[in-house]
Amino acid sequence: MGLNAEQSSQNSLNLEKDRYQINKLICVNSMKNICYIELDVTHNTVLYGENNLGKTSILSTLKLHLLPEINFRDSKNKYAFFGSSGKAYNNQESRDFYFPTQNSFLILEGQNPFGPYVYILFRASEEQFGYSRIVLPVSYAQIEHEFWDKQSPKNQQLGTINPQLSLKHIKLLVKQYNGKFLRTSQEIRETIYSFNQLNEEKGRF
Repeated sequence: MGLNAEQSSQNSLNLEKDRYQINKLICVNSMKNICYIELDVTHNTVLYGENNLGKTSILSTLKLHLLPEINFRDSKNKYAFFGSSGKAYNNQESRDFYFPTQNSFLILEGQNPFGPYVYILFRASEEQFGYSRIVLPVSYAQIEHEFWDKQSPKNQQLGTINPQLSLKHIKLLVKQYNGKFLRTSQEIRETIYSFNQLNEEKGRF
């Protein structure tokens, strides 16, 4: 039995509502020489350019976002990040590459049936090779101004890093948007990998 146009349209809307996807990858003051990158990955995306510009490194941030890890210890086995020489980064090199300063951030925007969300990763102060994460139930567009000033005429009117950007200020977003700090591997597993369609609190991220 075929579907009429109305049924087909309704099914399309349901698929849109039930979408699970990664929308964007954002890097702020990361990868040693990258000030700001916002990469839309909702459609087919081609990255091209000279070697050692960070194309692979940007995509490799997915390992940091999605693995239930909280530090760069045993980095060679956990992440297998490689430098331009072909040699795997050690713990210190991995941490310093992705989080060279306290104001370095890696951000992922995704969405699921409960709506958009973001993961924000940053250097942990309490452990030498650690990194921490915040999850917020918002789209990146809602918090973009915290990281990037689009109104600035700098960089050929593309904008510049928000001069007020600080880790202390970013942490305040957790209270402002009713987000969470994920401090342990267990919390990451329970929050990111345990989806419950009937319970938004357990399935939001």
